[in-house]
Amino acid sequence: VESLMDLAVNSAHTVSGRIAREELDSYDENYAHRPRTQTQRELEREFEALSKNGKFDWSFDRVAAGYARPDWQLQNDLLSFYKGRFESGLSRHRAAIQDLKNHRSAYPQSAFADRALYYLGRSAYLDDQDSLAITSLTRVADSSRDTALANQALELLGLLYMDRHRPRDAAIVLQRWVDRSRDLPSRPDALWRLGWALWETEDFRGARQA
Repeated sequence: VESLMDLAVNSAHTVSGRIAREELDSYDENYAHRPRTQTQRELEREFEALSKNGKFDWSFDRVAAGYARPDWQLQNDLLSFYKGRFESGLSRHRAAIQDLKNHRSAYPQSAFADRALYYLGRSAYLDDQDSLAITSLTRVADSSRDTALANQALELLGLLYMDRHRPRDAAIVLQRWVDRSRDLPSRPDALWRLGWALWETEDFRGARQA
């Protein structure tokens, strides 16, 4: 069981991982015994492996199955967040917006709160709900203790403003990203995007310096 669990969690995005998952899910039927309940940390690792490899359809199916399992009832906070996150990944943005709003309402102190707000902002941006997107992403950038997530929010805000032909607003948030990216691998991208925004404002000297 432990070998199957390790494969299902850490290689969830592979065919082997999916086969291991199916074996675990049918364990009680095949052997008249249900293996141990998956921990929240294991579920999170599994979902993150699926997310990072773009397996949002597999991920969404796993969340739907989780809601139907009595032994997963204590994981509703996690399931609620990932349901919205995977809908965002599947470009079901209106559904994602509603589910992530529901998550924030039901679990205001959740460990997933900042990420839920980020994906709420992402889906709002992609659904042309700019006010909600700007409010959500700005809160993540201003308040999150996760530096990488806060920088991702600033990057996405910059893209939003550039898409909406607001390069001056883009330059402000992208400058924040540059300032917070010192000694980070993302700094060259931040500088490039800042230079682009400054060029669009006709600050050619600033663009060259960036």
